[in-house]
Amino acid sequence: MSSPSATLARHPPTLPGTSREGMAQALERLSTAAQSTPLQAQDYESTMATMEYMQACRDSAPHDISLFLNLPPSIDQPCWLYEFVRLTVRDLGFLLVALASECDAQTCPKMQATESWMFLCAQHGKQPKTCTAMDYALHTITACSISLNSQQHFPNRLTIPASSVDQLGNMCRRLYRIFAHAYCHHRETFDREERATFLTRRFVSFVLHFKLMNQSQLMPPIELPE
Repeated sequence: MSSPSATLARHPPTLPGTSREGMAQALERLSTAAQSTPLQAQDYESTMATMEYMQACRDSAPHDISLFLNLPPSIDQPCWLYEFVRLTVRDLGFLLVALASECDAQTCPKMQATESWMFLCAQHGKQPKTCTAMDYALHTITACSISLNSQQHFPNRLTIPASSVDQLGNMCRRLYRIFAHAYCHHRETFDREERATFLTRRFVSFVLHFKLMNQSQLMPPIELPE
């Protein structure tokens, strides 16, 4: 039986311009690829061991944030941070699918989080530009996926250079804006998805705990129930 990592590798993230139907189909393939396995990091011996262990934590106990905050002794911290960002990029795609029917060029022509916060997209050449909230989100997860596969910053998944950790922090700051937009402008859908996945709580807790972001960068703030 092929491993979750092998299956996921055959289905890369969707690119800007992908139809809603195509995006939903691609993310459904990613969903079925995840497999629950015993939560012992040392049991994972492949080159994708950290990713497989982290996916098992998410699938078996999505509500247990401590599984992500307690670094397994057999895993180097830079590798743990790297795989978490990869997993978040992948899982954010499911949130975008949930938002697709209500977040479009008419309802969300700009990437905002309340009227006070508007974000420019850096994926338009030299000068950041405005684009729809959905395009911004798709551009962001695509750019993060490309960066995470960069041989320059992340030459392999077993040894992550400490100098590349700053790249992860930069990605997290952009990814947070997607959560903030969904929270501020699509609250009903955000709450429904969050109850099922704990994705935002996991992300915020993780980036603060491992200092990929600080509290002042989580703007606008997202208030999650205890």
